Amino acid sequence: MFISYQNILDGIYASSALTTMSPLCAAPLLHPDHEKALRRVIADCLYMLAARFPGSIRLERITDDGFTFSTSDGVAAEAMARSIEAMTARATLATIGHAAGIDQHLLDTLINSLPQAPASTFITPYM
Repeated sequence: MFISYQNILDGIYASSALTTMSPLCAAPLLHPDHEKALRRVIADCLYMLAARFPGSIRLERITDDGFTFSTSDGVAAEAMARSIEAMTARATLATIGHAAGIDQHLLDTLINSLPQAPASTFITPYM
């Protein structure tokens, strides 16, 4: 299962673009000029999330394009990958927003424009 930096970045940029619909934000807060810093925060957030994954999801390799995980046979790898990417994007936006002192209402709008994984996503034991 592959977790792509680009998929996470695309989610962050899309969320940021959607905030321009709010009267509190005239321009996207995050864009490709921020990519290097965003990749670092994405990696940090993914490491923090990975520590909470069950044994059915194991980090195998890190590349410049993303992260490769192994999963048990019963896991829908593509759906799980997109779920992890969405959770990582949400965590990244929360981390950046708090560090930048972004207004809480705007930060919540930004984060909530991304999908949220169901609480029961990570329950399959590794076999």
